[in-house]
Amino acid sequence: MTHIGDPRKGNPMSPKIYRKHNCSAKHRTWRTLAACMWPQAAWISGEGQYATVSRCSESAVRQVVSVALHDDLAKAKEALDLINATACGGRCVKDHELIKLERDTSS
Repeated sequence: MTHIGDPRKGNPMSPKIYRKHNCSAKHRTWRTLAACMWPQAAWISGEGQYATVSRCSESAVRQVVSVALHDDLAKAKEALDLINATACGGRCVKDHELIKLERDTSS
């Protein structure tokens, strides 16, 4: 998986860009691409190119990943603001990201 950009450097609301995923398929929907990028996700909801990703600590050695997809950047930023302000759950460790999904065009 390629990570381009780091929201911790510069504007924290600028999305990272993910292009690479875990197979060679050309995924037709953002949801199937997200499922390939985060096969360990407890759930993936929504549809769209922008993802808010939350990692919560289930135990000392296991994280639970939740992915919410959004069809535009403004909606994704609003969702991330809400997650950051209210926490993502009872075991929140404040590990939330804003990511723009891009289909890998290399062959």
